Amino acid sequence: MPMTTSPTPTPTPMTTSPTPAPTPAPMTTSPTPTPTPIANACKVKQDLMDETACSQGRQQVKACKNYDCCYDYVNMSLYQEWEPICRNDASGILVNLREQYYGVLRIECLIDALGRPDSQRAAAVNACAARNRDSYAAQLPVIPECTNSSFWPRHRDYTECKDPGTLDPTRDEDVSGTDAYRAKYYYPLVAQSRYYQTCTSQCCYQLPDPPAPTCPDVCACGKSVSPSLLEEGAKLAAVTV
Repeated sequence: MPMTTSPTPTPTPMTTSPTPAPTPAPMTTSPTPTPTPIANACKVKQDLMDETACSQGRQQVKACKNYDCCYDYVNMSLYQEWEPICRNDASGILVNLREQYYGVLRIECLIDALGRPDSQRAAAVNACAARNRDSYAAQLPVIPECTNSSFWPRHRDYTECKDPGTLDPTRDEDVSGTDAYRAKYYYPLVAQSRYYQTCTSQCCYQLPDPPAPTCPDVCACGKSVSPSLLEEGAKLAAVTV
């Protein structure tokens, strides 16, 4: 009997399951810490302190600027009035006034001489003719302010206006918004962010401008300023002092 062979079975292909993708771990966020009552109280007090420090700093700078500005205006105004009167040349009001008055005194002398009796008239007229300007010096009008400028207002050097912090607000350790202020008052608390909060005063956004230079165009008194007149008036004030 012939031998029969069974067909070789076809091997079954091996199947592999794909590696499952790892499931990402859920993200965790730390909740924003709720400010404690102490931190809230500190913030209120810090805001009050910062705003007060800013206000007093701005007021001091403004006062010094306004003083210099108004002094400049008064100085200029006074010089505008003084210079035409006391100018020591033919165009000066006082010089012209004294010249005219000298002529009046000479005329008065002659009128008086002509009114004398005949026996005295010629001698009196000759006496008038012989008198020179020095003879009438004591009678000529005088304006004391033209020769003595002690009346000129002196510029007061207030200590507060010479304070380094006033001259340069960025260095003022008592004005909020400066590094010096923060270091002086808050240094121990800066590391404790829950106690030290961001400054919100006006100075923390814009420090006041320094008081100098003063009055480039218009001063605090609301008047325009002429630099040339200020310079001349300042020279006279310097001589006075």
